[in-house]
Order: sequence, then structure tokens, then C-alpha cells
Amino acid sequence: MSSDKFLSVFSRFAPNISLVFSMVLSFIPRLRKNAAEINEVRSVADTSQSRLKRSIANFSALISMTLEESVEVSDSMRARGFNKNRKAYSKYSFCFADGVLLAVEIILFCAVLAFCVFGKTEFIYEPVILGGGLCAPAFILFAAIYLLPIVIDFTEDMK
Repeated sequence: MSSDKFLSVFSRFAPNISLVFSMVLSFIPRLRKNAAEINEVRSVADTSQSRLKRSIANFSALISMTLEESVEVSDSMRARGFNKNRKAYSKYSFCFADGVLLAVEIILFCAVLAFCVFGKTEFIYEPVILGGGLCAPAFILFAAIYLLPIVIDFTEDMK
């Protein structure tokens, strides 16, 4: 899920929290890249330190770099006119097809839940495969729920 999609889903309810969460998630790949760079440079520069001291020094440098990057992002956002009272914008809109898909998912979920309540979804696969309590309609509904997102992604990729 991209940050645009995450923001479009949650920005109407909690715009500031969704923005902060999106920014935190975007820092994770940078954090990994910076950690690898720091580890590579420090391992070449000083081999006399113990492993614990080197790890603590690397962690300290990583935290410093992360804080510095977050201050740069903050300054950049302020310079671009970010305002905490901004209006939520989403390039995605909820259309009729989305409503139909949501209704189908809810109906499938309720049907599977009904099969679970009536004990028609038992399936044991350890140590042998036993499907005694799993009836064909329940299996088809499970398959529909789990395959529907894959089919939607595939059709969007084909478009």
C-alpha cells in the first residue's frame, strides 16, 4: 500500500496522525540504508573496538542521522507551506464500483461467518489432511474472499 493510498484512506479522519504515520513508514527504508552505510564505514575505519562498543556507536550515529533527516523534512514542509489546518485532498474517490465491491466482500464475509458458526469449516492438516467438516460452498466462499483482491490487482495490472 503506497503512502498516497494510506493518506487517502485515513486523512479525512485523522489528517495529522496519518501524515506522521506515513512519514514514519517512509523513514524505515532510509533507516536501513543509513545503518548499512554507517556499519560499512565504521567497520573499515576502526577495527580495534569491541563489537558492543561499535554497535553502540553505530546506533548513536544512526539516531543522529535520523533526527537530522527529520529536521530537514520538517523545514522543507514548512518552507513549502504545510499547514496543520490544511484541507484533506485525495486523488481517489469512492465510486459505485467501490461500493459494489464492498457489498460483495461484506456478503462473502457474512456467509463465511455463518458457515463457521454452524461448524462447516473444520479442516485439519496436521499430521494428516482431513477435510471432514469443510463443505464445498464454504470452500468456494473462502476461495472467493481470498482470491478477489488478487483478481482485482491482476485486472488493474492488465489495464
